Amino acid sequence: MKDEAFAKAVEWESPSPVQSWVLLWSRDIEIARRPDLAARFERARARWRSRIPTSHGRLCGS
Repeated sequence: MKDEAFAKAVEWESPSPVQSWVLLWSRDIEIARRPDLAARFERARARWRSRIPTSHGRLCGS
């Protein structure tokens, strides 16, 4: 992902892709170093994924 961000930055002549990557990377580092955040993040991710519609038009887990 980092390489893609740098490639886009060169292509777009903009630092925005690298800035976006740094934000995502720093989020992941902060979550990884704090077990309480890691647990909350995984619970939120699981709830979000359970609400993604399936190809049949129903929500997962419904």
